[in-house]
Amino acid sequence: MLKTLNRLLRVGVEVGGTRQRSDQGVAPGGARSPVLAHMVLDDFDWALERRGPRFVRYAADVQIDVKSQRAGERAMAWRTRFIEDSLRLTVNTRKSALARPWERTCLGFTFTHKRGDRLKVAGQCFARLKQRVGEVSRRTRGHTIGRISAALRQTLLGGKADFGLAEGLSPRRDLDQWTGRRWRTYQWKQWARRGYGALRRFGVERPLAWNRAKSAQGPWRISASAALRPALPNRYYRHLGWPEWAKR
Repeated sequence: MLKTLNRLLRVGVEVGGTRQRSDQGVAPGGARSPVLAHMVLDDFDWALERRGPRFVRYAADVQIDVKSQRAGERAMAWRTRFIEDSLRLTVNTRKSALARPWERTCLGFTFTHKRGDRLKVAGQCFARLKQRVGEVSRRTRGHTIGRISAALRQTLLGGKADFGLAEGLSPRRDLDQWTGRRWRTYQWKQWARRGYGALRRFGVERPLAWNRAKSAQGPWRISASAALRPALPNRYYRHLGWPEWAKR
């Protein structure tokens, strides 16, 4: 076991295509970091459980819930002493803080500000997910509709698997609407000169379809128009296998 751990620690990292020796720490992002963290911090978990407060830990990230400012100060002082004296590790003070639940995040989750009892996805996590959806559905990628749809489905299913426990409805509904609009934009770009015929096949009246087809507005503006939204509503994408974030 010790030989295996030694190899895990000294396997090295790849930087710019060149493998470099690792003399300190564990490279983040892989399976080694959380496995070794669970092994090293097992004593910390048992000691914290004996003290009584509720806590959650994943790898090296831990959140301790207490009822008052004073209790939080005691918990932070005890945590620092235990980790540095007993485990001989260093606490990252830049990432440590004593704050209200809605002012902190843990594994991408936080709590609502008004009541503090509803779980929601942290804003930066939703921003990263939207960024990924935007990259997949970028109009200039030139891929077929089938490939873009499959990539979007994979991205959205992965995001919902991570954050499906969130209770806040408004951000999830906004993400559904925004994703649908991104898809309509890509679809309109793919139709190009065939836009009029496509709108007619989806039941759009002749004058409205003609006006949209000859419009000088860009695809993003047209995606929210009175012609394209009824033709390709969000419910149209259910048969593509996309998850609806607004539904639990």
